[in-house]
Amino acid sequence: MSSGQGWSGTNSAVLNYLRVVGADRDDKDEVGDRAGPFIIGGEGGVLSFLGMTGPNADVVIPSDTVYYINAKPVNLALGLSRTSQGLSVYVIC
Repeated sequence: MSSGQGWSGTNSAVLNYLRVVGADRDDKDEVGDRAGPFIIGGEGGVLSFLGMTGPNADVVIPSDTVYYINAKPVNLALGLSRTSQGLSVYVIC
């Protein structure tokens, strides 16, 4: 169980942020013709409400979730809280 300052917003805001900062991705997607999904780590990961998916799905990012730039972990909730998207929230999970 972890708790701390997290972030809440839409899945599209998370993906856009990761694209802009140049987060690390898997080498290839299932088809193999473009970069794969972003590499996300940490105990909490990305939490969706009621299992919703897609770009407009609401998500919560716990305080220990990280993304990687050149294989170095960076706090995702902290980065997202510095944007104009979503809200900084206290997350208990």
